[in-house]
Amino acid sequence: TPFDVEPRNVLNRIWQALRQRGLFPVVAVELEFYLIDRQRDSEGDLQPPCAPGTQERNVQSQVYSLDNLNHFAGVLNDIDRLAQMQGLPADGAVAEASPGQFEVNLNHTDNVLQACDHALALKRLVRQVAENHNMHATFMAKPYEDYAGSGMHVHISMIDSAGRNLFAESDGADSALLKRALAGMIALMPASMA
Repeated sequence: TPFDVEPRNVLNRIWQALRQRGLFPVVAVELEFYLIDRQRDSEGDLQPPCAPGTQERNVQSQVYSLDNLNHFAGVLNDIDRLAQMQGLPADGAVAEASPGQFEVNLNHTDNVLQACDHALALKRLVRQVAENHNMHATFMAKPYEDYAGSGMHVHISMIDSAGRNLFAESDGADSALLKRALAGMIALMPASMA
């Protein structure tokens, strides 16, 4: 018997109710994380890892740095390779704002339960790959006081049975449905973060 308040069952009920109303969500998840050195710094704090490609520790901003992607290519290539082996639709990685911070994106899907499964599996995969490279990985929102936080972004669109984007008017303007959806998310945000 399904447990009614288990998050997966709650999501499935909401998803099915939307589908019965002719509303079909399409989602994509982006996961931001830090790679962290296994050794603490002299103060006992977390520190970015030495880049495998250079054996140097970057402490500067690296947002969208191609060099930084190259320096961590072994880690990122392993994430990509293992994601493909596991059928996870990972599609690209970017260097984020802070040293050792990266983002891996999952492709859009109309199966919201599968999107959640893929996100959880990718988190486990990233942690394991980091361990294989003698590092730790954390998806914690703010592991460092002085560096940017990490998040999980969920891109959401809503289509009808004909594939039309219900969040946009024909001229590209925001639809009333999008405005109601945003208002609902804003209203529920405090409870969702409690």
